[in-house]
Parts: sequence; structure tokens; C-alpha cells
Amino acid sequence: KAKRTVTLMRLHVLLRDRLICQECRVGVDIEARASSSTKAYVDCIIPRHLGGKIEVNNLRTFCRDCYRENKAKINAAFQS
Repeated sequence: KAKRTVTLMRLHVLLRDRLICQECRVGVDIEARASSSTKAYVDCIIPRHLGGKIEVNNLRTFCRDCYRENKAKINAAFQS
């Protein structure tokens, strides 16, 4: 049941954001392969390790490249 809830929440966020990366504004594809730069990702605005929650208002849509760049920034800041 929890996995279904997360899947529905992810779909809700993707549709809310109109399948547009909220960082670079490129269109994303739900069914794209992981190697595709247009693969859709959903991630927290405020990371969980900084107190963010997995809630619709704390999630946004990313393309693969922006998702990776965002993760790298967060990891670098967290390690500092």
C-alpha cells in the first residue's frame, strides 16, 4: 500500500508540474529510459535529512541532468 501511495504522489507531482523540469523547464518523459536526458524524476525541495517530508508540496519534477546536478549540490553542501 505504501508503494502505491508513493507512486500516486509521484504521478500527481509530475502532472501538477505538467511534465516540465522545474529547474531548466525542459519537457520530461515518464516512460523514458534511465539513460535518457528527458527521464522524469521527482525529488524533495527540502531534503529529508534536513527535515523535509515526502509530501506533495515538498516535491518537484526534474529532468535527469538537473536531478543529478541537484543531488551533487546537496551532497557537497551536506559534506561541508
